[in-house]
Amino acid sequence: MPAVREGQDVLARDKRGTWYAAKVVAERGEGDEHELKVHFSGWRTRFDEWLRPAAVMKQSGPSVEKQLAEANWSSTDGHDAITDTWEVEDIVGKRLRQGRTQYRVRWAGWSASSDSWEPREHLDASLVTEYEAKHGKSPPRKKLTSSVKKDKTPYTEQFAAAAAALQLDVTSNVDAVARAAMDVLERARGASTPQLYKLDPCPPQLFLKIHEHLRRLVDDLKLQGAAAAHVSPVRAKAGMAGGSQVIDMFTVNSADIVEKLVGEFNLQGEGALLVSKRTSVLTMLLPKMHFYFKTKRSGHKPRVQLVVKGHVGTLLPPQAGLPLRWEFAPKYKDMPKSRHAFKLAFKVAAARDHSLVTSQDVRDFVSVI
Repeated sequence: MPAVREGQDVLARDKRGTWYAAKVVAERGEGDEHELKVHFSGWRTRFDEWLRPAAVMKQSGPSVEKQLAEANWSSTDGHDAITDTWEVEDIVGKRLRQGRTQYRVRWAGWSASSDSWEPREHLDASLVTEYEAKHGKSPPRKKLTSSVKKDKTPYTEQFAAAAAALQLDVTSNVDAVARAAMDVLERARGASTPQLYKLDPCPPQLFLKIHEHLRRLVDDLKLQGAAAAHVSPVRAKAGMAGGSQVIDMFTVNSADIVEKLVGEFNLQGEGALLVSKRTSVLTMLLPKMHFYFKTKRSGHKPRVQLVVKGHVGTLLPPQAGLPLRWEFAPKYKDMPKSRHAFKLAFKVAAARDHSLVTSQDVRDFVSVI
């Protein structure tokens, strides 16, 4: 290192190890006893210090601030100023926090009071491997679970035995659903997902009997596949965590079941398709049909209700320069598979009853689906 002499501007490291811009103001001693007295820029003269030459170096380059920063970083124990990394002396502990493994790190040149917890990705893989080899595998992750365990058993299931033993003809109730659905269909204007029917009161045994009746239609129609694919099992929709409001439900997923259900009450045809004689709009009741049982766990004589909802789709005729076009409920805008299934149901219905769909343009339009 070039010799530093009195009067030169330097960088000097004080007795606490921090570098400052300074100026050599005096010298004393020779050889191993040689010392330089420095005055730190911006400090009073009472803070001047006698330092060994190794703690003093000439300023170099145009940026004293940059040189100071590099000197201070490089002088810190365990730090590499070039790569901005710190040297690890050892890994001395391990813990699990919020599902993530952390290691307690002892930094080179620092005491235990400076230990810190670091994630695996901050450490060299070889250090982690060495630690694990000595101390065993990572602690098992704690599975985060809800404090409330949901009971997914349908509320109505507790009445299943009573319903099975009950000799009850539910045909009239199912017919009431069908009549109400056709009434809604005749009045429907455009695509929607309306409420088709409501029965209050509806005991849970009756709800289960209606479900059983619709399941039997699958066998009567000799439909392929499991019954659950056409009429779903009863499941809990609300109230699984012990809440006051209880909702059980099942769905009719098959267009065949929907047509069988309402076809008897369709004065135009055999299925779930209607054609307006005035506007030529084709309107069809489409699956899924949702059957809801609703009640509450508390209160004086809580209401028990059956609510049935369905889907209505329309095929609009040419008018005002517009071609034939489909219209479905807005919820199906981003559900192309559902829209295609609805169109197929229209196609089957139109092909089955030519006396209902007399327009050749309409038959051609749906035939290409």
